[in-house]
Amino acid sequence: MARQLLLFENHVHNVCAIVANAARRTGFQTQEVSTVDRCLEAVRTLPPDAVLMITNNIREKCAFEVAEAIRSTHPKCGFVFLAGNETDGRESFLAAGYMFHVRAIPLPLSELMAAITEAMDSPMETFVRPNGLATE
Repeated sequence: MARQLLLFENHVHNVCAIVANAARRTGFQTQEVSTVDRCLEAVRTLPPDAVLMITNNIREKCAFEVAEAIRSTHPKCGFVFLAGNETDGRESFLAAGYMFHVRAIPLPLSELMAAITEAMDSPMETFVRPNGLATE
């Protein structure tokens, strides 16, 4: 069975549409969502191996708050965070002790596919909570 990749940003048919097409050609099964509610529902109904978020294209809620909600629902979910700029609310999470890496776009396709595979293979390393907040 193909590995499941959920792609999330608030803009419909934007970066995620391009990435989803490339991911499908590489063998991943993809689903795109454009609202926080649809993202969380997708995680509950068909848990993905990883979620790719375009962090600065998520306006309803901070992308990292959404990641925290996903991790609470699906503790083994991996994450790939992409951003075209740094206006995405990451500072407060970094200050609180969270560890994660946000990759700048554009990103070569080979690097992006490698990041997705890495997130699926080592999900807990892609969004590390500060001590005392772990759910395991």
